[in-house]
Formats: sequence, C-alpha cells, structure tokens
Amino acid sequence: MLQPHPATVRAAVDHYYQLASQAAGQDTSAALPRQLQDAVYTLCVLTGTRDIASALAASRRFCGGGGESEASVARTDRISVLPPSPAGDRAGRG
Repeated sequence: MLQPHPATVRAAVDHYYQLASQAAGQDTSAALPRQLQDAVYTLCVLTGTRDIASALAASRRFCGGGGESEASVARTDRISVLPPSPAGDRAGRG
C-alpha cells in the first residue's frame, strides 16, 4: 500500500487544525465551511479513512505520533463538518 510522505500529512493536519480553530472561534467567513470540508476530505484521502477522527489517528501513525496533544485532538474531533461532496462536484474546481 502506498503511504503519503509524513511532511505532506503534517501539512494537511496543520491546515485542518487551523481551519477547525477558526470554526470553533465563530469565524463567520462564508468560505470556511467549504474549506474545512475540503481539509477533512484531503486528510481522509491521504490516510485512506472515511471520517476525521480516523484520519487524525492514522495521521499520528504516519507521522510517528508527534504534533497535537491528545486533549487538543479530542476537542477538535468533535467539530462537526459536512461529509465530502461526490467526486463529480470536485471535477469542475480549479
């Protein structure tokens, strides 16, 4: 099975946490929900999982367990996001 490069996974996790933090902070940006959905989708694809909790757990395995504390992970795992859109919706995006 192919595995993503740890630096790629770390960058995707960092991006997810940045967006999740903005969402938790009541950021009212109209684009934020879609950006967060895209970040979740990317993490799921990179890790071969279907939900954010599994993707974050897998990312810790890929990256050797470093990074965010368990308390931080548990807090952001509860942030609700929309499920990924069908692949057809993504085809037209640049």
